[in-house]
Amino acid sequence: ALNLLEITGIMVVNIEYVPDNVCTDCVLKQLYQGKEIEPGTRLYKGEGITLVLGKKNAELVSIPKISGFKYSEAKNILNRVSLNLGKVLGGCENCATPQDTANSFILKQYPDFGSSVDVGTAVDVYLTQDANMLDR
Repeated sequence: ALNLLEITGIMVVNIEYVPDNVCTDCVLKQLYQGKEIEPGTRLYKGEGITLVLGKKNAELVSIPKISGFKYSEAKNILNRVSLNLGKVLGGCENCATPQDTANSFILKQYPDFGSSVDVGTAVDVYLTQDANMLDR
């Protein structure tokens, strides 16, 4: 679903998980401005929706390494393994615009890379614009 929406120019701004005994990561509904919309509803390119996906109880996934990646890339990396991008902790030093933030690098992540967490968990990040601060 993420790839199809990306191709059509619709942004997934959030992914919510709800208990579902049938399927994990199956789209149960889609929300636009907080209201459920039917499949095939026409939206303008660049609009954002929330996907509500199913999740089997107690299903764990391993957190991928996102430190070193750009902030703008981290959401897609996490979404592909059924996780969400959480809060920016400590702000973003020298980030004056949303574009500055998008182009900054993930310095640290919490929970850490390799941790096992529930599907749908949010991974919080620390950002930097200084690539020299990244682990090599």
